[in-house]
Amino acid sequence: MGQYLTLPKDMATKMIYSEKIQVNTPDINEWHPFISGYGINMNPEIDDMIKTTNRLELWEWFRDSPPPKDKGYSWWKHENIDAISKELENNNHSGSSFSMCMQQMQFIAENSWEKWNERNARWNAEHEAKKALAREINQMDPGAHLVDKPN
Repeated sequence: MGQYLTLPKDMATKMIYSEKIQVNTPDINEWHPFISGYGINMNPEIDDMIKTTNRLELWEWFRDSPPPKDKGYSWWKHENIDAISKELENNNHSGSSFSMCMQQMQFIAENSWEKWNERNARWNAEHEAKKALAREINQMDPGAHLVDKPN
């Protein structure tokens, strides 16, 4: 009768995922914009972080090691975060934008770049529809939001 071999979880995981993931993307001009909380397109920063994550071979880390819920990427003191920050071609980030880009890397690692890009397309379409509706409402009755003042 054969014997069973049991491996520690971390060793088994390394064996299962021995081939390193790389994310290949089309030209950045073909991406749907990722608009940050600052209202700017963050695609150049996302592209830089994707390339850095590829070089450092950290996609498995993003996929398998979410940050602690009480820290997020902003306050988590992990060596991979420092490595990414140091290796970026253009680290023009605030703490907030860096953390936001790290969250995008996690989404890409867990889902795929294609799903990330599709999500941006949906968000952009919804955002544009809301802006168009607001413009239409303001054109129909620009004074509708004003309260009548008693004489």
